[in-house]
Amino acid sequence: MAHVWAARALLPEMIERGDGYLLSTASAAGLLTQVSALAYSMTKHAAVAVAEWLSITYADAASRSLPVPQAVRTPMLELALEDPIGAAPLLAGGLIEPEDVAAAVVEGLATNAF
Repeated sequence: MAHVWAARALLPEMIERGDGYLLSTASAAGLLTQVSALAYSMTKHAAVAVAEWLSITYADAASRSLPVPQAVRTPMLELALEDPIGAAPLLAGGLIEPEDVAAAVVEGLATNAF
């Protein structure tokens, strides 16, 4: 719900100004799925859906960005790697370092990439 709450708090002023920027972060699980992690996958699909809906509905009032990285080296990912079924797809593309995700986000912000 954090994405919804943030939009509710920020969009009224953005609409009034006719300008603003919303940056939501989901996961590649929002575009694909995370095997053996139903609740995680569902929440990430929801985050992607909210971002897409906001992008369409408020296209004139705010710019949007939605990074969906896969396999970022975090403590939560380390736990997911303990599951042999879920770990294989995560490791297929290699692990991404948090700093690399941050750099990609900054680049995306500079080019206004969704």
